[in-house]
This record gives sequence, structure tokens and C-alpha cells, in this order.
Amino acid sequence: MNAQPVRHASAGALQTAIRHLCTGLLALFLIHVFLSQWSLLDGSPRNSLGVYLQSEAEKPFAYRWLAPVAVKHLVALMPEGPKALLADHAAPLFYQVFADPWLQKYAPQLPGLMASARADWGAPDYRTSYVLMAGLLWLASAASLSLIGKMALALGTTRLQAALLVLAYALIYPSVFLHAGYFYDVFEQCFALLVIHCVLRQRWLAFAMVLTAMQCNRETAIMLPVFLAPLIHTKLRSSEKPGTALAWLTLAMAACLAIYQCTRLFFADNPGASAEFHLFQNLAFWREPGTWTATYDIYAQGIPLPRLLFLLCIVPMLIVSLMGRRGPMAWSGCLCMAIMSLLFIAVGYRDEFRAMGICLPFVLLALAGRLGQRNTALAALEDIKEPMRAVQF
Repeated sequence: MNAQPVRHASAGALQTAIRHLCTGLLALFLIHVFLSQWSLLDGSPRNSLGVYLQSEAEKPFAYRWLAPVAVKHLVALMPEGPKALLADHAAPLFYQVFADPWLQKYAPQLPGLMASARADWGAPDYRTSYVLMAGLLWLASAASLSLIGKMALALGTTRLQAALLVLAYALIYPSVFLHAGYFYDVFEQCFALLVIHCVLRQRWLAFAMVLTAMQCNRETAIMLPVFLAPLIHTKLRSSEKPGTALAWLTLAMAACLAIYQCTRLFFADNPGASAEFHLFQNLAFWREPGTWTATYDIYAQGIPLPRLLFLLCIVPMLIVSLMGRRGPMAWSGCLCMAIMSLLFIAVGYRDEFRAMGICLPFVLLALAGRLGQRNTALAALEDIKEPMRAVQF
């Protein structure tokens, strides 16, 4: 008698397990590409993991302090047994697969890089920190992929469409790391998706907490309420307690501004500048014909792809999302692309699309919203046709 529910429960558990496995494997692929290209910038005097752990990274990199501080505290709290396991058994594999190829490639161009990296890797705490950071990057990537699939379904996509959007994210995101790869970029993606998720579900307290944490990871957090203004406006209009939502939103913005100022004061004595401006170099770069045809081995050596792959993917997706009736998620995607494109030209470096990476989740979810509208329209049309078929019969 109970066999049918048991079979359904088993099938559901199997589907969930397969979904989690696929998510984990895609996250592993994403982080493998990321670390294969850049490791954790071992030995770099400006922004390697080593200088982050010592709070000596140059500005503006020093302002992205959340993950290094978290890793540093995790290492301090770990028992000696697990710490030694990571430092002496796991870390050498990471060095062989990621750090050593990075050093062999860039050490000839950067004097002192190899010596600095070897000094870092000689310290057990650094080796443990490297493995922990890689693990956190994997978890953040898996969470990002899971959130995209979950929100795509909430916006009305089919399961197949949601799965394809998740796959698109995993394939497109590595294409932004053309000039460098920083761990805080990966965490930024996860935080941004969590913030969007909170707005969609109208969890305003969680929204405030996640946005505040995101500000400790990167300064872009303070711009997220601007990007999400159309969606927030829509949700506030349907909210039973708009005053409470506005209070949490105001508190979150105030906290972000306070963190923004305090971070700059704390790292005021670090070398470097608060921002790097490359407007004229960028304009000259984009005027060169070779810029538009250049290739790069994004996923693996010997597989050259256009350096403009990120734009070639994200621009058509944004255009499709704007077709038909434009929802709030589509307008949020437009705002994000417009503002980040201007910042990219002013303070980015050449085709360093990493600076525009936060646009990807916005555009993918805008596309999910458009697909959801189309699915709803097709379902309504089918509902109209069904009675007509019955009458004809």
C-alpha cells in the first residue's frame, strides 16, 4: 500500500542527489579553470594571498578583506591534526596543479616572484590557508550555481531552461579572467545572487545582513540597491509592510557606507591608490583593430577562443531579455550593464571583463524572467486552445 509514496520519495531523493552532484562538478570545473589560470597570485607583492593574510595588500585590493580574514581565523581555530593534513598532504597537490604552472609562466616576467612564492609556500599556515581558500571558492561557486537554478525556476522557467542557464553561467564566467583572477570576484558573485534572492523572496532582514557582508568583500555591494531598484520598487508595492522593508534597506545602505569609510581609514597606510584610472589607455586599446579579433586559451591550453567571449555571450542574452514585455529583472540587468560598462571603461584595464563580472547573474536572471513570461504566455494559449479542440471534436 505504501510502495507508491516510497518510490516517489526515492525518485525525488535520487534527482536531488544528481542535481547536487552536477552542481558540485560544474563548480569544480569553474574553480579549476580559475586556479589553473591564476592560482591565488602566489608571490605577487601587490595582491597575493600571502600579503592579504598579512594585511599588507596594496590599495585598492586591500579593501577586499572579508575572505582572507575568515581564512586566517579558520586556520587559527583548526586543531593541529587537520591543519597538518591540509598543509602536508593536500597543499602539495594544489601547488603542483595550480601554483607551480602559474609561477613557471610569470616568474620570468616578474623578478622576485618565485622567491616570494616559495617563502609563502614554506610556511605551513600559508599552505593550509591556500587549501581552505580553494575550498571556500568551490563552495561559493556551487552556491552561485544552485541559486541561479533556484531563482530561474522561481521566475517561471522550465527545469531544462533553468539547467541550461546554470550551465551557461559555469561556461561564461571563466571568460572574465583575462588579466587576473581574484578570489573576491568569486565571492562577489555568490553574495550578489544571495541579495537578489532575498529581494525576490522579500526577506529584508536577510537582505541587509548579506549586503553588509558583501561590502566587506568588495565595494560593489553599495551599488546593488541601485541595480535592483526596479525589482525592489515592484516588491515594495506588493509588500504588506513596505515601511519595514525600507527601514532595513536604509540600515543596510548606512552600514555599507560606514564599512566603506572605515575600511579606507584602516588601510590608509598601505601602498597603492584608492582607485586606478585607465580611461585614455582603454579608449586607445578599443580603437585598435586587433582588440576585436584577439584570442585567448580560456578553458585550457591549446583551445583559443575570442577574448571578447564574455561580451559575445552577455550582450545577446540582454537583448533577448528585453524583447516583449520588460519585467523588473530586465530593467535591473540594463541598469547593471550600463553602470558597470561606464566604470569598466574608466577604471577597468583593457579587456579585463572581470570588472563587469557582476553583470552576468543579472543578465542571466533577466533572461530567465523573459523565458518565464514566454512559458506563461504559451501555457495560457494552450488553455485557450484546449476547449476549442473539445468543441471541434
